[in-house]
Amino acid sequence: MNNRNLHSYYASQDISVSFRDLKTDEDLSKLEQKRRNFYTDKLGLTANFFNNLLVAEFGPDTGENALCFAKWGAKLCLIEPNRKAHAQISRYFEHYQLGSQLEALSGDTIETFTSNHLFDFINAEGFVASIRPSILWLNAMNRLLTPDGTFLISYFERTGAFLEQSVNVLASLLATSSGCTHKKATHQLMNKKWNSVPHTRPFDAWYMDAMNNPFAKPEYHFDCKTLIGEAQQAGFNLKVSTPLYSDLKAEVDSIAVEEFIDRSRLSYLLGEPLYWRGPINALAEFNTSLDKIIRLMAANIESPEKNSGITIAEILFNIVIELEKNASLWGNSNVVENAAAGIKQVAGLYDACSKGESQSVAQQIEDSEWFEKHWGTPVHFAVFERQR
Repeated sequence: MNNRNLHSYYASQDISVSFRDLKTDEDLSKLEQKRRNFYTDKLGLTANFFNNLLVAEFGPDTGENALCFAKWGAKLCLIEPNRKAHAQISRYFEHYQLGSQLEALSGDTIETFTSNHLFDFINAEGFVASIRPSILWLNAMNRLLTPDGTFLISYFERTGAFLEQSVNVLASLLATSSGCTHKKATHQLMNKKWNSVPHTRPFDAWYMDAMNNPFAKPEYHFDCKTLIGEAQQAGFNLKVSTPLYSDLKAEVDSIAVEEFIDRSRLSYLLGEPLYWRGPINALAEFNTSLDKIIRLMAANIESPEKNSGITIAEILFNIVIELEKNASLWGNSNVVENAAAGIKQVAGLYDACSKGESQSVAQQIEDSEWFEKHWGTPVHFAVFERQR
């Protein structure tokens, strides 16, 4: 790997992965409302919560999200190791007359940053999974947070990233079997899907960030149960997450977070409301199959093998059989039927890409409304607080 860490990878690219080129008050207001809705509805963090808080944001890139914190009244310390982004951050804060909210702008990393102040809230979206071992960034949280402080991270979740990583694996299999480039194969797989929804960045930026980025590969994904365990060992408890890792409204009044996650893995995988209501021990073989698929996918991004792709397809078809056999224990019948149909379509793509059947791939994608509309839940958000 030529890039030692995520920020050096971004610094080496000509494309900024999150630059939105905000110019008007309306541009910022639209972004601020979107962030406000997400923080309030998904994480229970209202805009008022941030008023007068001292907030550190690690990896703000060009600073668009930081502007939202500033509008909510937070005092900000921004730590962006890609110094190419600093000029744009400064321009934004000056342009929107929010300079008084920016306390400091640093070029350090989360591992090297020090401060004379403790922070009420730390935002570290999008990169901590690239820092291994996790204790390196968890130590930073311990070092920099106030006794009542909280932090937010986002990351690629191992199971939730199935559909997005499938595009990467399918492109590798198709490129190898048909002789085209990985990027061309990705475009063939994604063109209809990409054009079906509005985006805040171009395809090339997404490809660089999600497909080509070495730190977006499965070895840099978190398993959410492992993450929660590591955070607990470092002195932090999960406060809230999206998607949910626990639910007080579940049919069982008190249910362990780990068990809730095991029952919800298919929901994370597909982005559908699927929750196993049967005996937990009956789920072991099912989740083992999911684990096997994820391991095979990880191996086939860099070194695609026809037989592995076909094996993935076979396992997916077997999952459909199990899903249909126990449909009533997974949830709404229409949701289960739709999920089964979707998995079949993905399995068909694995089979066709492994065999280099480009025309079949193109036709399947053209015919698949499910593949067009579903993205899974690749990115998870979690808020942690100090243990009391």
